[in-house]
Amino acid sequence: MSHGAASVRRWSYVVLVLMTLTLALIAVASCAMGVQVAAARRVNIAGITTAFVTGTLTSLAESLMSRAPSGVAPRAVIVSALVAGALCSSLLLHLAPVWAGALPPVFMLLALVTVATRLRDLTWQRRRRLR
Repeated sequence: MSHGAASVRRWSYVVLVLMTLTLALIAVASCAMGVQVAAARRVNIAGITTAFVTGTLTSLAESLMSRAPSGVAPRAVIVSALVAGALCSSLLLHLAPVWAGALPPVFMLLALVTVATRLRDLTWQRRRRLR
């Protein structure tokens, strides 16, 4: 086997591995977006679509332009949070790229602890009212 054929085989292997990793990352991102959409539907506020920034912006603009702007505040908060998240992520990637991959799981854990704490408090309050 010639040197050129071995090189082509190596590169084809690298391409195969990179394509497999890319597909795996797409699958994980798709699952995350599905969970995000399911959570947004569970909240059940019309016009709030967290997985699609364009949809949220469109809903906000529609609410602002209508005669009776209902639901502007939640949509404005979501758009502001998206902008703030993008700015913080950009700064993090620029200033501390090593931490950029570690910080999102930390925030997710903090969110889970916050939700669990609030649910525990709500359950405790309901039990107290029933007594």
